[in-house]
Amino acid sequence: MFIISSLTGIWGESNMEQSPPEVKRPGDTVKMSCVISGFEMTSYYFHWIRQKSGKVLEWIGRTDGAIYARSFQRRFIMTQDVSNRAQYLEVRSLTSEDSAVYFCLYHGDAFDFWGKGTEVTVSSVSDPAPASLVLLPTEDGRALLCLMEDGHSGELQSFKWKKNGEELNDYIRSPVQKVGESHSAVSVLKIANTDWESKAVYTCEVVYRGKTTVRKCLSLFCVPHAAPITVTLDPPSSREIFRNNQAELRCVITGQDMSTVQTTEISWQIDGQNVSSTTGPTKSEGRLYSKTSTLTRSRTEWERGTKVSCSAVRPDVTPMVRELHVQTGDGSKPKVTVHILPEDEISDEDSAEVTVVCLVSSPVLQDYYIAWSEDDGHKNGNYIDGINFPPQKSNNGYYSVASVYRTTKKTWDHPGKLIHCSVWPAGSNEPMTPRGVSKVQGNSHECDKYEEDESSSLWSTSCSFILLFIASLFSIVILSLVEVNTQDSPVSLLQTR
Repeated sequence: MFIISSLTGIWGESNMEQSPPEVKRPGDTVKMSCVISGFEMTSYYFHWIRQKSGKVLEWIGRTDGAIYARSFQRRFIMTQDVSNRAQYLEVRSLTSEDSAVYFCLYHGDAFDFWGKGTEVTVSSVSDPAPASLVLLPTEDGRALLCLMEDGHSGELQSFKWKKNGEELNDYIRSPVQKVGESHSAVSVLKIANTDWESKAVYTCEVVYRGKTTVRKCLSLFCVPHAAPITVTLDPPSSREIFRNNQAELRCVITGQDMSTVQTTEISWQIDGQNVSSTTGPTKSEGRLYSKTSTLTRSRTEWERGTKVSCSAVRPDVTPMVRELHVQTGDGSKPKVTVHILPEDEISDEDSAEVTVVCLVSSPVLQDYYIAWSEDDGHKNGNYIDGINFPPQKSNNGYYSVASVYRTTKKTWDHPGKLIHCSVWPAGSNEPMTPRGVSKVQGNSHECDKYEEDESSSLWSTSCSFILLFIASLFSIVILSLVEVNTQDSPVSLLQTR
């Protein structure tokens, strides 16, 4: 931008103080001021000139007689207040073309004295919060850092600290520094342990480019620096669908810092509308803290929506959002088959594990609620959630969903013991007839012994798909164990599921 120097001439004590920078949205109005000292305002002509970035100067007009350049006659209004020795320029219905530096000046026979200019930025993009608080431990207490960062250059008018509303003076402040495209400054307030434990409220107030930002911190609940969390949104429990005909979803936040988890708010939306939920207390397990919010809706109410989201919200941090989409399909019923992994791979011990797989296939993508139960031929209503996997599309165009259930060899060998897979397609008013499997009845299928028939091609192509599922499941378990053993590493906390 072309730099204009101030020509003081014979008016060495003269001054023209212009208002601070402004950031406005399109359609807003801005009013700039220019306060004069050191000479009589009525003795000279006052003008307004603007300069866009990289452009030539544009004369707007002269206050005396309200004379305007032709292109500035509608939205630009020049006024003056002689008693307060002030000149004003108001610009209405701002557009991005009005982004510029606006200068006030006076002259006798030439433009003799210039103000420093007021930078006006017109943008439809909301600026992020320019200030944030960071808490750091010290040897004898705490250090509270107030960080100011902004993408625009400007004047830092003030940096203030308060304790319970009373202004403090003992703090450190840096000047504004430019790093890359950002302009930043920092102020540090040292707090003794005795003051920190008094549960005082500390406030940082920053005025930059005419915008005031206030950040408050209640000691004992301030958020330490770099305290990451993970957010997990679990789909509805199939067990609750079958038992209570209602959808129960859980949104879980997890982190290593207790205060971060405590102060993080969890909100829910269904199709963009806020809905109520229940949030439990913060719990600890090892070095991890977690908090769970539960959203409960009737099954029919849940299926009327198309998208549900939970958001973890913290001050000065972009919300973390997780979403689920409801796929109700077209009402058609899928094909359901139940299978076991090869029995010759199961040991003879009673405690050995038997894996049963329920495969649900359909040409239409839709959600299924899959629950398991064990009985002796009489339904007992005790449903159990299996391990469900997301849908996969096979080469023949079918969508397949697998649910894995594990039982013991002793249970599997028990005469008359049936293991049922119950499937309730989303959008259907009732569940499908459960598919039962038992060792005695011999109506199960093994991946390597399934005979070819009209529907076997679907199963044979899905067999490898299921085995891959099982392998991936074991991999997930192993990775989870590794992650637990590396909880001291902040990287593990940044992973999301």
